Amino acid sequence: MLQLRSRLNVADNSGAKEAWAIGVLGIRKDTASVGDVIKAHVREATPDGNVK
Repeated sequence: MLQLRSRLNVADNSGAKEAWAIGVLGIRKDTASVGDVIKAHVREATPDGNVK
């Protein structure tokens, strides 16, 4: 289970290192589980990354 305002370690090639979960799309709960789509805010990124 993933709660809102949880810190996430990003594992992709976008340049983001850390993100915070700010919302769960499609349901009215404050928690997400496996397979749910979340909205996140990038808090830390590499200096030469391509984060949008």
